[in-house]
Amino acid sequence: MIQEVIGMNIKIRHLFSRNIGYKIFSVVCAVIVWFVVTGQAETFSFLGTKTVPVQVELRNTPANLIVLNELPTIHVDVSAQNSDKEIHAYIDLENAAINTDTGPTSYTIKVDPGEGGTVKKVSPSTLPLDIDKLSDKSMHVETQIIGKPAKGYVAGDPILTPSEVVVRGPQSIIDKMEKVGVEVNIDGADSTLRTSRPIVYKDFGVFNIFSPDPEYKRLTALTGAVDVIVPIYEAGSISKIVPLSVTIDGTVANGYEVLSAEPLPAVITLIGPEQTLAEISEVHLGALSVDDLNSSKVFDIDSAALSLPEKVIMVLDTKIKVLISLHDKIVNI
Repeated sequence: MIQEVIGMNIKIRHLFSRNIGYKIFSVVCAVIVWFVVTGQAETFSFLGTKTVPVQVELRNTPANLIVLNELPTIHVDVSAQNSDKEIHAYIDLENAAINTDTGPTSYTIKVDPGEGGTVKKVSPSTLPLDIDKLSDKSMHVETQIIGKPAKGYVAGDPILTPSEVVVRGPQSIIDKMEKVGVEVNIDGADSTLRTSRPIVYKDFGVFNIFSPDPEYKRLTALTGAVDVIVPIYEAGSISKIVPLSVTIDGTVANGYEVLSAEPLPAVITLIGPEQTLAEISEVHLGALSVDDLNSSKVFDIDSAALSLPEKVIMVLDTKIKVLISLHDKIVNI
């Protein structure tokens, strides 16, 4: 019995000691695989350090300069006891200068390891940067129409608000641009489209410059979007200019009287079937209340709320206003 126990112990020791090098190697590989599978970002060494990926950031960038490069993630060797969240890699641009004519300038990547941390290695330790002047330019907005209206309908000229926008970006790119655009899909439309569209950047050839080139990601329109109206009307329609009218409701403040009620503009242009337009002599804006009004006032009219016959539209989405003019009431003695 004793011999059997001794024999078993020998077998167990032999099991653990046999091919000990392969077993250690297998354990190391298992640890590495575990870190990869569990998504751990850093790799530990047996020397008390770890390699941490850190996103490079910029500090003290002058307000009139812009960096064209995409900032990479670098690897920093730090003391293993340090918290990854405390590690920051950055480039100080306090004394940076424009280098679009001379080519990229290499800047030292500095690392803040956080409290109690020690940086042992930074890879790479420098980064070449393209730096340009930040420039603004007012550009015309052009509409790119996509698709066709429904059968029997045609599209009028688009109306843009605003029709010009200020674009900010690297001067080397801004100087090459003369217009930007918005894209509007009218495929199958049988009524006027009203939409808000983002800016599409274009070059001299009026080609989209959305591309993998990171330089174009540095362009920013100070107006986030453009309101677009595309008139859609039946083919064969005609246009007609008609006056606007308005009525006054209520009583102004004591001592005043209404001198005039003037629509601005005085006329609008309509598009629609010939027979329908022949029956329209004016477009009435409704009644405006002037109760207790004691000075002249301009009223904004919602043009979208105008009562127009079916298939009749305004050529332009005109901002309509009404000027109510008051004057002192003349008292006869």
